[in-house]
Amino acid sequence: MERLTSDPSHGAELGKSCQIVTGTQRALRVVMKLALTVAVACASFACSSSDVATGDEALQVGNTFDAIAQARIFINGERVLPYEENRPGKTYAEWVGDDLHSIHPTYVSGLLRHNGPLAPNEHALSPEEIHAFQVVRSKLGSGVKVDVVLSPVLGGKDAVHDCNASGTNAPCRLTPDQITHLMSDVEDAVHPDVWFFDFFTDGNPATAKAAIDWAHKNAYGGGKSKPKQLIGGHYFGNDPNGTSDADFFAVVDDACGHLGQSSDTKSAQKHIDLIKSKFPNKPILVGVNNNAQNLGPVDCDDGTKDPETFACTWNDWQQSQRKGYVDKRHDQAKARGFDFMYPVFFPACAKGDPNAEALKVYYDADHDGLLGHIGKVMGS
Repeated sequence: MERLTSDPSHGAELGKSCQIVTGTQRALRVVMKLALTVAVACASFACSSSDVATGDEALQVGNTFDAIAQARIFINGERVLPYEENRPGKTYAEWVGDDLHSIHPTYVSGLLRHNGPLAPNEHALSPEEIHAFQVVRSKLGSGVKVDVVLSPVLGGKDAVHDCNASGTNAPCRLTPDQITHLMSDVEDAVHPDVWFFDFFTDGNPATAKAAIDWAHKNAYGGGKSKPKQLIGGHYFGNDPNGTSDADFFAVVDDACGHLGQSSDTKSAQKHIDLIKSKFPNKPILVGVNNNAQNLGPVDCDDGTKDPETFACTWNDWQQSQRKGYVDKRHDQAKARGFDFMYPVFFPACAKGDPNAEALKVYYDADHDGLLGHIGKVMGS
């Protein structure tokens, strides 16, 4: 089940009374400001000594989490946005890229997702996925970060044995060699800025650690000169399970779309509080629970039941209800200190389409008429 996961801007204005500054004083202030910037960045993102290195090796965080658009265009090689696919005048990727560019995100999460290890001579991404990713990225511009979504497990979080070469024994856990081989293959194809892992804390802890080490230390993956990459993902349960050195974590609302309060023992907000207590300097992202594969009634964290999963409820709602949800999470993010992942092409639910799998048709904010509103609140 995919359940989706700030960089504060600091500055100071010199007093207007200081109109005359010597060259030495000016140089000193520049050095002090640089030192403060590094200190703030390290306080916010738990830098190690290698993270503050100068040059191309340094981790580039910047404003990555200021405006996050959650958007899926392919999952395991299949298109998931029928409306964008059938619009005339542009290609599928061009429509998606232009839509995303119009709302000015700083980070687009989820464009491509691949599940499972790679069989011998297999590649994770098809030529169509690679081309679409490149088109969307070019539309967004060089300042916008994009990721690829992977998972350390295949077939659910309850896997207890390792995957075979092609993952046909799912549910299974990818090994460290399998995950780093997969990352290397994706890196060669599209060079993502960020790695986002679903079920990040549910696999083999050695696999999670290997993925983090690969993203942080493989500065020239695939023979392409590239800075270290951010890596993070969904934090489920209480145990970091090998993910302690990740750059960020992600949480989702419960199966019924509730965030809850800190006083609610099983709430998503309580889980956010838990992660903050363990990792006070790491960003926490909060997204819509993409649980469309869980058909039928679901248990809410407050002890009640809903007749269907929230991903499908989201698609059943009126536009005004979805707008209200976005506005509420936007306000809560400011008040509670997390970064909201705005649902642009997300979540999935193909209810009503007997020919589509539940996780193969995604919500489309442009088709819904909410794209402009999301861009407005996301940038505020």
